[in-house]
Amino acid sequence: LKIQFKINDAGIDQNETRSDWYDIEYDNPDIESPIFFEDSFLPEEGWISKNNPICSINVKDEGTEGNITGLNVYTASYTLRYSDQAGVHSHTEKTTNNGINGSISTIKITADISQLEFINDILNFQQIRFYIEDLAGNKKYSNYFELKTDDEKPISWIINTDEIPIKTNIKSVKIDATAEDDISDIHNVTLFYLKPEFDDWKEFETDYNYPYSWDFTIDDDEGGEIELCTIATDLANNREDFPTIGDISFIFDPNNPTKPIFNSEYIFENNTIPFFDEIIFEDDYKLKNVEYRLDFHDQDKWIMINKNNIDADKYITLWNLTKDDWDYMVEDIEYYIYFRITDSLENIYETPSKQDAVKIIKNLQKNVITTPYDPDISDLNSLNWNNIYQIIVNISDNDISEIKLLYRYSQNNENW
Repeated sequence: LKIQFKINDAGIDQNETRSDWYDIEYDNPDIESPIFFEDSFLPEEGWISKNNPICSINVKDEGTEGNITGLNVYTASYTLRYSDQAGVHSHTEKTTNNGINGSISTIKITADISQLEFINDILNFQQIRFYIEDLAGNKKYSNYFELKTDDEKPISWIINTDEIPIKTNIKSVKIDATAEDDISDIHNVTLFYLKPEFDDWKEFETDYNYPYSWDFTIDDDEGGEIELCTIATDLANNREDFPTIGDISFIFDPNNPTKPIFNSEYIFENNTIPFFDEIIFEDDYKLKNVEYRLDFHDQDKWIMINKNNIDADKYITLWNLTKDDWDYMVEDIEYYIYFRITDSLENIYETPSKQDAVKIIKNLQKNVITTPYDPDISDLNSLNWNNIYQIIVNISDNDISEIKLLYRYSQNNENW
């Protein structure tokens, strides 16, 4: 390596002065060529297709005794041997996607043969090798790799369709498939699924090993009508076409209905049976029934809200509590409504706790109707050590001969 310095003055002419050339000497110059990792060559086993004629290999510059100059990616190229109607030829072309110049990490260099102007004239791909230099000028050729041509697309199909239920809510469905390729071999098979609202097939998973098998599941919001198909890819990277209709269709919903949408609390100030008309019940497929119970009901006492099978993914309706429950409720006490929601495949959401329930409060203070016989209970506001309190009723009507005082009691404001 040599180095030269130059300097310009600040005048109008900006005169330039250059130094002599100086040799740069290293105690350990980089004299080792870059290394091609031959086992990283793709496509596997050299199978290539005119449908996707791309080859690649990994390369790295490891330098000499710690002096690593890095790869000169601008020198990367490949030489292709091929045949056409005129005979056998060799052609050298620059590679692509070479990474950062001066890289000291492993990079992949790619030969995109599809970009050759004469790609359509090629009858057979025969061999390919790669070339690169490092920044110290050390050169390296890879070995030649034999190429084999396969332009035929593979086929695949699901083989256990008779074992898959028409409707199911199990957590996963076992899918088995097989695939065939007449020239190279199968590289992998991918399971795809489709719903009516999807724009295109959605990938589930890829299996690289025969026998091809998956435990098919879906996301929390994807229950419903499902179509399945498999797409095979061979060693030459030919990919099977998507079908017009999947191998199987079925209704699959392993997901419970979601928590209903409602306000944080409902306060009722009129002494009329409360109605609800804005609580939203939803499922990722279709709802069947919605039931409720109040927190002072037995845990297995559920009251149906809908009269018929809902058969829709969203349900909003007008419904009310019973008169007996409303009359039972005490003012200014918090009560809670729990829900049990069942979808069409018998998945169930049940309100898990008070924090997830609908809170309701009966507050009729603004609408209290007074009478001449309303009791004076102000003595209850003070603490009497003997637990004896006076309840006073003023009577001015001489026709009244008797007044009864009624009360009820609860230790927990729930059971009376």
